[in-house]
Amino acid sequence: MTTLEKLREQNPNLKIKSVTDEVFAEFGQLIALPYQAQLAEQLSLTTIPARNNQYVRDDPGMLSGEQKK
Repeated sequence: MTTLEKLREQNPNLKIKSVTDEVFAEFGQLIALPYQAQLAEQLSLTTIPARNNQYVRDDPGMLSGEQKK
C-alpha cells in the first residue's frame, strides 16, 4: 500500500489527490530525480527576498527544455 493509499484510507471524508493529478498542472511541474543535484545547486545561487517575494511557476534558469520532459 502506498503512502497516498494509506492517507486516503485513514481520511475517508477527504478527497486526497496525487500530485500527478491534472488539477495541479497549473501550479507547476514535477521534475524527475536525476536533476535534483542541479536544481539544488541553482537554488543555492538564487536570492529569495524576505519580503515581497513572488511565486514563479517556471524559472528558465532552473532546467533546460530537454530536462523538463
